[in-house]
Amino acid sequence: MGRTPYPWQGPVWKALHRALAHPGNRYRYGLLLPPGERPPREREGLRAFPLPEGGWLVLSREARVGSLELQDLGQKPIRVGPFLLTWGGMRRDKTQRARFLVSPAWVRERQREMERLVGTFRWPHDRKRVKPLVLAEARRLVGRVNALTREVREASRLGFLPPATANRWDKAVRRSLRKALTGLGLTKGEISELLGRVVRLKQRRGE
Repeated sequence: MGRTPYPWQGPVWKALHRALAHPGNRYRYGLLLPPGERPPREREGLRAFPLPEGGWLVLSREARVGSLELQDLGQKPIRVGPFLLTWGGMRRDKTQRARFLVSPAWVRERQREMERLVGTFRWPHDRKRVKPLVLAEARRLVGRVNALTREVREASRLGFLPPATANRWDKAVRRSLRKALTGLGLTKGEISELLGRVVRLKQRRGE
C-alpha cells in the first residue's frame, strides 16, 4: 500500500499551483468565499477554485468582481491550508506577479509540533542499562520527526519554500534532537549516527 496522501495533494491544489506558477500571471486580487456562497463565473483574468474544506478561492486581475471586493494580495496575503498566496517580486525573480508559497506561519506551527513531540517523548526507565532498547527508541523518535519534515517537504513540491524557512527548520530539528539524545549514555558516534538519519529540507552542496 502507498503512503496516504496529504489533504493538500489533490487536483485543486495542483491546479492552483499551475495557475500561479506561470510567470505571466496577474492575479493580484483574491477572496475566500464561505461554503454555500456561489463564486462568480470564470472568465479571462478570473479563476475560482473549490477548496477541499468547503468554500471557494477567487483570484482576479481586478479588485472588484460584480458585488465582490477582493483584497490586494500584496497588502494582505491569503493563507489556504499550508500555503500562502501573495503578490510581488522575490530576491532572484523581481517579476511582479502572484506567488504560491509554503506559509512560513504553517512551518512554524509544524515546528512547534516537532518540539512538543521531542520534548514529551518518554524514554525507557532503564535507559542507561539497556543500550539496544535506547537506540531503538531513539531511532523511533528520529523517524517520527522525519515524518514531520517530509510533510513540509511535500508541501514545498507545490509551493515555494523560502530557503531561510528551510534553514530554520533544519537547525531546530537538530537542536531539539541533540538536546533530547544528550545524557542517554550514548557515545558521540551513536549520536552522530542518529543525527545522520535526520531528513533535511535544505540540501547541502553535493547532495
